[in-house]
Amino acid sequence: MSQFQLGLNSYGKDRVRLVKVTRGDKNDRNMHYVEQLSVKILLENFSAEDVAADSRLRCAEPVYQNGDNSIVIATDTCKNTVYCVASTNEFGSIEEFGILIGKHFMKEYPTIVKSINIEILQDVWQRLEGKDSSGRVAPHKHAFQRVGPCKPYTVVTVSQQLGKSSPPPLSVSVKSGLRSLELLKTAQSGFSGFYRDRYTSLGESADRLLGTSLSAEWTFPPSPKALPYLAIRKAAVQALVNTFCGPSDRGEFSPSVQQTLYKMGEAVLTACPAVSAVRLLMPNIHNIPFPLDPYGLTNADRTGSPFIFFPIDEPHGSIQ
Repeated sequence: MSQFQLGLNSYGKDRVRLVKVTRGDKNDRNMHYVEQLSVKILLENFSAEDVAADSRLRCAEPVYQNGDNSIVIATDTCKNTVYCVASTNEFGSIEEFGILIGKHFMKEYPTIVKSINIEILQDVWQRLEGKDSSGRVAPHKHAFQRVGPCKPYTVVTVSQQLGKSSPPPLSVSVKSGLRSLELLKTAQSGFSGFYRDRYTSLGESADRLLGTSLSAEWTFPPSPKALPYLAIRKAAVQALVNTFCGPSDRGEFSPSVQQTLYKMGEAVLTACPAVSAVRLLMPNIHNIPFPLDPYGLTNADRTGSPFIFFPIDEPHGSIQ
C-alpha cells in the first residue's frame, strides 16, 4: 500500500468525431439531416471512502498504485460507446445525446463508475437552398454548408447519489453554450474615465470599433423532465446578439465591454427562465486606426472619424 493518497482522478477519450445522417422524417422521407459532433468523455471511479461504505463498489487506488487494470474501462471502449449510443437512439439536441451517453455508462458499470463528464462540441451544417427541378426555390434535401467559426457545446455530468437508496438515483447536471461567436460594431462604443497612473498610455475614446469573439455558457438547474434545449439556445443567442448591437437604426452605446457583457447576461436570464446562471467571456479584439499621415494621406472620412484600421488579436483585453 502506498504511503500517499490518490487525489482526484479521471480518464476517458477526447476528440471522438461523429457524423450522423438521418434520412427522412414524418413529413418527407427524402429529407436528410446531418449532425457532426466532437465528444470528450471522462470517467471518475469510486474512492476508497466510497468502498469502505459499500463493499460492492470498486475504487481506483489499485489501478494507479499497483497497476491492477481489472476495473479499467478502456478508452477505446469509451470511443466505441459514442458511436453505438448514437446508432441506437434518437436525440434532438447535443444535451440529450450527452445525457444518453452518461446514463448508459451508469447502467453498464454501476460498481465502477461514480461519475461521468461528457463534453460535446457541435459543428453546424446549414441546409442549402436552390432551385428544384421545377425551378422553384426550396431547401435542398441533402446538401449542406458548414457555418462557423461559432460552435455550440454542452457539458453533461451524470453522477450516482450514494447512500440514498439501492440502486442509487442519478444526478444530472447540464451546462450549454457556444464558442467563437464573432461580433463587431463600428459605432456606439467608447471607453473613457478609466483609472490612470504613470503606466497608462491608452487614450480615451468616445467613438471606437468594438469587436469580440464571444464565449457564452448557461447553466440549467436540475430538472426531472427534458428541456427544450434547442429553443433555449436560439433564445439565448438572440438575446446576446440583440443586446450587443442595440436597435438596428441607432444601436446602443457601450461605455465599456464590462457594462455590455453584464447587460448581455441580464438579457439571457430574462429571455430564458429555464437558465439559472450565465458566464460570458468577451475578449476585446482591437481595431487600431492605421497612421496614414507618413504617406501624405488622412485617415478620416466625412465624419472626421478614422476609417482604415488594422485588427490585432494579440494581445487583447480579456473581460468575463
